[in-house]
Amino acid sequence: MRPMFFGSSASPLFGIFEAPADKVAKGHGVVLCPPVAQEHVRTHSLMRLVSAALVRAGYHTLRFDWFGVGDSAGSYEQATLTRWNDDVVQASTELRDLSGVRKVSLFGVRVGATIALRAARQIKATHVIALDAVLDGVAHVLSQRAIHTEALASSKRYWQRSATPRGVDRELVGFRVSDEFLAELRNIRRDALLDLTSIRVTLLESSSRQEARAYLDTLTGAGVSTSFGEVELTSSWDLAAAVEERVLSANLPASVVSSLSPLGAL
Repeated sequence: MRPMFFGSSASPLFGIFEAPADKVAKGHGVVLCPPVAQEHVRTHSLMRLVSAALVRAGYHTLRFDWFGVGDSAGSYEQATLTRWNDDVVQASTELRDLSGVRKVSLFGVRVGATIALRAARQIKATHVIALDAVLDGVAHVLSQRAIHTEALASSKRYWQRSATPRGVDRELVGFRVSDEFLAELRNIRRDALLDLTSIRVTLLESSSRQEARAYLDTLTGAGVSTSFGEVELTSSWDLAAAVEERVLSANLPASVVSSLSPLGAL
């Protein structure tokens, strides 16, 4: 395990590179794209467990913090989806340089999965594995604002109401964001995530979402190689009561590894 900073010296990204044992190593690496805001905090352990499973199976991995998130440079209010798309490109280049792998795949969660789908063609990804990808940005923003508003009104969190209630226009579950970021988030649509020819796509879902099935059908109809899997999570994304719970899964790490296995190794 190698903690490090990479990318631009003016705004470095924090990442952790892990290499498998030589006897099981494949010529294949995986960049892990985490969710953002409160979901990033809730899934830290989940991303670590997925990375560990991939390394045991012979894959090189790089998990990292987006610009403005965690230990990377910047702040949430400076971040945009466009900048995060560039972060995936940088992370993929870094993984190739560190490991020498010829194949790079992406595993992403929620908004991280959406960014992975958007960036996949640019980095010539072999495979994208997307867990509960955000496919409708308007619905996602509405859900996050509902959670934010309910959490603020909870007497279990705040025993005394503020004299000047905090607005939610530029704040999503406790994280301040820019107008540009919100506009980009609202513009996420599944019909804009179709440029994936020659890339294998696996959608992993923790609930039965009609939009995910419709998106998969559209990709398949466009000639994209697709697969679908169901996973169980220990907590919900969309409940204010669960906003401080860790999100874990007993079967997700194995599901990610098995999704990659049909590709074989070099």
